[in-house]
Amino acid sequence: MGERGSHGVELAAHRRIDHLVADQHAHAADQRRLDLHGGLAELGFRRGDNLAVIGDNRPRLYWAMTAAQCLGGIPVPMYQDAVAQELEYVLQDAGIRFAIVEDQEQVDKLIEVREQCPALAHIVYDDPRGLRHYTQP
Repeated sequence: MGERGSHGVELAAHRRIDHLVADQHAHAADQRRLDLHGGLAELGFRRGDNLAVIGDNRPRLYWAMTAAQCLGGIPVPMYQDAVAQELEYVLQDAGIRFAIVEDQEQVDKLIEVREQCPALAHIVYDDPRGLRHYTQP
């Protein structure tokens, strides 16, 4: 029993540390969701608005979906590998005013169809690589 007891104490300490680390990650995720929530609200996202979410399966994009739902909006996830014309149809049909996208590739697609989607007012991106010289607001 002595041997089991010493291992039990060690295992309990590891579980406690794992639990604390998981709590820290959960708290950080909650804070990021709240930041997205506040940012969308500041941009004018309101109850009933639809939010396009385009990108790979990334936690921040899922947080964007929950932020939209917290504001009474509807997330509209779209395939990241869809071509611009496919995105255009959904953007028009859903009356999308806000889009949160993963990276430059998705931003480029939305810029390509922006003239055909006059409701699209805000494009928010997660990964800024390749976007430094863009002049679009």
